[in-house]
Amino acid sequence: YRSWVPCEPGFRGSASMAPPSPMVRAVAATPQAQPSLRQMPVSYSAAGSGQALRILCYGDSMTVGFCKGGREFAPYARTLAERVSSLGSRACEVLTCGLSGMRADTMADGLTSDGLVDVMGFRGKGLARILDESGPFDVVLIMAGTNDLGCHQAPSRVVA
Repeated sequence: YRSWVPCEPGFRGSASMAPPSPMVRAVAATPQAQPSLRQMPVSYSAAGSGQALRILCYGDSMTVGFCKGGREFAPYARTLAERVSSLGSRACEVLTCGLSGMRADTMADGLTSDGLVDVMGFRGKGLARILDESGPFDVVLIMAGTNDLGCHQAPSRVVA
């Protein structure tokens, strides 16, 4: 395979850009088992009473916690669930879908998709599909634009 270059013309998050690495592993923040990130969204829960506060984290490699060149992942969603729950007695559920290498325009084009594939070969759903299938959510956090800035896009185009 050829190395992945996120700024190549026509990059749309195709799995053909880089094969999934068999060395990929998720890093757990605590001893709780880490779910597989190969099919997203994944859910992290923290115990509490009453109806759970539901949060969706959606975005790029920052959301999935890409580190060590893609050999490890540490999604912030897990820590978020634990910390939010610790602030009170309410349970918290956080779903996360982080697609490494995705630009904002690719995410926008795939809003209803059930088969977005990132540069690691991880599969995820579009934001609108997750909202329809797994909602409602109390809070939705969207982190996008990092890859756009790295692809020599004018900041005004990324923000617009």
